[in-house]
Amino acid sequence: MNRLTAAFKRIWGDILAGRNLEAYVVTVIGAALVVLGILGTVNIELSLTVIIAALALLVFKTTTPEKAIVDIDSVLQDRNDFGPFRETVRGRRRVWIYGPSSVNALREDIEREVLDKGGEVRIMLQDPDSPAIDYLRDQLDTRDPRANLKGDLESSLRLLRHLLVATPNGKLQCRLLPYSPGFSMVIVDPDSRDGQIIVEFLGFRYEHVKQRMHLTIRRSESPRWFDHWLAQYQRMWDAAHPL
Repeated sequence: MNRLTAAFKRIWGDILAGRNLEAYVVTVIGAALVVLGILGTVNIELSLTVIIAALALLVFKTTTPEKAIVDIDSVLQDRNDFGPFRETVRGRRRVWIYGPSSVNALREDIEREVLDKGGEVRIMLQDPDSPAIDYLRDQLDTRDPRANLKGDLESSLRLLRHLLVATPNGKLQCRLLPYSPGFSMVIVDPDSRDGQIIVEFLGFRYEHVKQRMHLTIRRSESPRWFDHWLAQYQRMWDAAHPL
């Protein structure tokens, strides 16, 4: 009895969800033909016609493509799934960055990989004088003793001021953002068909910074969401003020 009840629940759930409707229709028609045949109220020609139609319906059903199952772990990653940052920006003409301190990106020698090769860089950091900095520091607190938002931010600012002097042609632009959007971004070649955006969600008090979830969006794979995050960066850039 329990199996019969479970079967009816499954069938009813399929019907409500629009699943396997062809199979259920054919089953009902087949059962009806059996009953009518026993009662002698249906002729053989009609039965054959209905059977052929049912077979045609089931064969047609086999031609419909199956729904793809997305491997979510291949889409959502952490820092361990990426190589060195310099490999992400190597050979790129334009690189846009936002991060609370972006210290890791700057340590990966963005000067040599992009600026020295004639590329352009936009970089936004958190405004150290904004009231949001204390909340952000608490949010990003980890068990890693090397994590120090204030120290990392000061280090990044010193390096950027040096780079601004060494890059007088406007190829490097720096701004400070007074808000924390809850994520960081790296955008490479935003106007190219090969453009790519990496979004890192800052989360709350990870044990280690490498655990932060990442999402990589390529323009060729999703123009819609690529443009969405590109617009997000532009709004942040407009709200920030020059270093």
